[in-house]
Amino acid sequence: MSRSIASAKSTATATSERYVAYAEQFANGVDAAEEVAPGIKREILSGTIKPTKPEVIAIAKAAPEERKEMTEELRLPREERLERRKKRELLRQISGMATEMRKDKPTITIEAMLRTVSLDVDTAIKSMDVYLVDCHDAFIDIQFKPLLDSIIEKLENYTKKLRGEQNYEQEN
Repeated sequence: MSRSIASAKSTATATSERYVAYAEQFANGVDAAEEVAPGIKREILSGTIKPTKPEVIAIAKAAPEERKEMTEELRLPREERLERRKKRELLRQISGMATEMRKDKPTITIEAMLRTVSLDVDTAIKSMDVYLVDCHDAFIDIQFKPLLDSIIEKLENYTKKLRGEQNYEQEN
């Protein structure tokens, strides 16, 4: 509705332009509901069903495929309408999150991954330095030599893999 028409109607009815615009939105919602559920206009205007004004206005603003369900909900008790609206909103949020998760985007940047790996290597080296001091016997005792050699070989093989010198299959 143009501003001049709203102004003229508000003057004629002794109401504000904003009220006239709001009433037009409500009327559009009632008309949209009537299109998908003939007879509901009479129910709304007679007070047989008592939807809130925002519920009715939302029907006109909704996508055409959603209007029928929204209109049918107007006939439900208010508490049930609120519950359904909450469920519908939750489903929209979940759907949005699922869509966001499906987007092809890296979960971590290469730079962040390299910084993390570097910190992990530094932590491993510091741990080994502590073990060399605290558990020195494990590094010189013949009983632990095969296990220690296996661990060192695993690390060497992985280093070669990172450098592209060989294929690496981690043994568990």
